[in-house]
Amino acid sequence: MNSGLAIASITAVLKNLLEDGLVQNTALSSMGNILVTTLPPDQISVGVDGQPQLNLFLYQVSQNRNADWIGHGAQETNPDNFSRSAQANPLNETSRLAINLHYLITVYGTQDFQTEMLLGCVMQLMHQSPVLSNDAIRSSLKHAASMNRAGPFAQAVASNSFDVLINQLGQVQIEPDLFDTEQMSKLWSLLQGSYRPSVTYQVSMVSISSEKSSNPMVMDSREEASNDREVPVIEKVIASPATNGAITPGCDLILYGKHLDGDITKVRLDGDELTPTVVEDIRLLVKSSPTLQAGVHQIQVIHKEVTDPLSASGISSNAATFILRPRITASAKIPNSDSQQQSEETTIAVQFTPKISPQQQVYLKLISVDEYSDKVYQIRTPPGDLETDTVEISVNDIPSGPYLVQAQVDGAESLLDVDQSKNRVIIQTQNLASSNEDEEMNGMEHQVTALTGGDF
Repeated sequence: MNSGLAIASITAVLKNLLEDGLVQNTALSSMGNILVTTLPPDQISVGVDGQPQLNLFLYQVSQNRNADWIGHGAQETNPDNFSRSAQANPLNETSRLAINLHYLITVYGTQDFQTEMLLGCVMQLMHQSPVLSNDAIRSSLKHAASMNRAGPFAQAVASNSFDVLINQLGQVQIEPDLFDTEQMSKLWSLLQGSYRPSVTYQVSMVSISSEKSSNPMVMDSREEASNDREVPVIEKVIASPATNGAITPGCDLILYGKHLDGDITKVRLDGDELTPTVVEDIRLLVKSSPTLQAGVHQIQVIHKEVTDPLSASGISSNAATFILRPRITASAKIPNSDSQQQSEETTIAVQFTPKISPQQQVYLKLISVDEYSDKVYQIRTPPGDLETDTVEISVNDIPSGPYLVQAQVDGAESLLDVDQSKNRVIIQTQNLASSNEDEEMNGMEHQVTALTGGDF
């Protein structure tokens, strides 16, 4: 399939997700039919008699920071092998472009509380779907193509294979990208539309491959090899059952798919070639390095010839992506209440496995577990100059009480286990009483989101 459909496909999948969720929500039944569109905000006009409406608008596309690796990582890791591989297969998966899609979701209502109800339901739907599975993408694309067969998207999809596009998309993650008042004001000024309650989300990672050459003398090595043998296909990448499928540092990776067993089977992870410990036609098991950084990674299965096992070329599978979640241990340093130095700060130290590099973006989320509070405080940590396994932050501006700590490194969130004491801290601040929770917080770079206790 023309991989240029990747962006439109993700928009169609999100639109279908919202449509189905709104229909199934009984709390919204009194509103009647809710229109879901994907138009520029300046083209939407809701009158007094207009029906409630939700609009999903792609306002920006940015390059995923992992795209640098996808295009150049193999060359930097092993330039000799990359050069030989490029000559043998100039159209391989290293030409993929990884991008982030930034969406603005706006709600429109004509009666009291309609916009608030719609906005709350939308955020709940998106929060419940942090990762889009292959099955969900396939189902949504088929539904979108069948709803308007005369539309341009349906016509573009009709003559192509869903499976090929799904493999090109890889794993798609949805995460909130909450704006403050100034950021939202700037965005709506650019859109030149009438402001309505809105929320922003980032969707990553969507991959776009280079088009196959139109030169009949140039053929993808996987297509040429498929005349003689089956091409391996990766359908899913998970970890051992001990982590409920979540991939954490040092865990065994389990690859499920088709035709994975070859004469000589290798796994290419971030440009490094690994030998799987278990090789079956529908499953591979490979050990990942404990130093593999948190974030999004790309993995492929490579079949090599027995006569040339050292060759960098071979029959390669689709490039699947997965998210490596960091492990953390949090502790709080509480100021001495008898100390005469009122400037002593309350700090939280978070230890990371694996270590964090200076190029990675790190957020800490403090989730109140006090029965009288459901506040969540998100703090962006300043970048460091060296690789480190510990981050310390001042929390003087956060109310006293018990909190769960969760970290996000390059979009990969640490597992949140409410039963584990290593993720729980007690904050006691001298200069901010718990009764001041609703006061405006200053002096820290963070965004505050109020969630219900069950949402995290």
